[in-house]
Amino acid sequence: DANAVTVIDVVHFFRLTETVYDKKSYKAYIKTYMKRVNEHLVANKPDEVEGFQRNVQPFVMDIMTNLDDCQLFMGESCDCDAMLVICRYKPDQPTTPYFYFFKHGLTEMKC
Repeated sequence: DANAVTVIDVVHFFRLTETVYDKKSYKAYIKTYMKRVNEHLVANKPDEVEGFQRNVQPFVMDIMTNLDDCQLFMGESCDCDAMLVICRYKPDQPTTPYFYFFKHGLTEMKC
C-alpha cells in the first residue's frame, strides 16, 4: 500500500513520545530518577539494591557518553519524573532499534 506508514512497534503501541535532552539536563534527570528507584528498592526490595547500584552506573555512563546516538521516549502521561525509555541502533544493525528499560522502574500489570 502506497499510503502505509512504517512505525516502531514499541513506540506506536505504548504511545511513546520522543523527547530531547542535552547531556546536562539528562544527567540531572537520571540522577534524580536513579535516586528514586534506589529509595524504592531500599524500602521494598533491599536484597536487590547492591546489584542495581553495581550494574546501573556503567550503563548510565555508556548512555551519557553516547547520548547523541540515542532517542529518548516518555510515556503517554508525559510525566517528566517517570522513566525515559532509551532507544539505540547498533552500528552493525542500523535498521533495528534496541530499547532499554530500567527493570526496577517498571510496575507489573496484569491484563
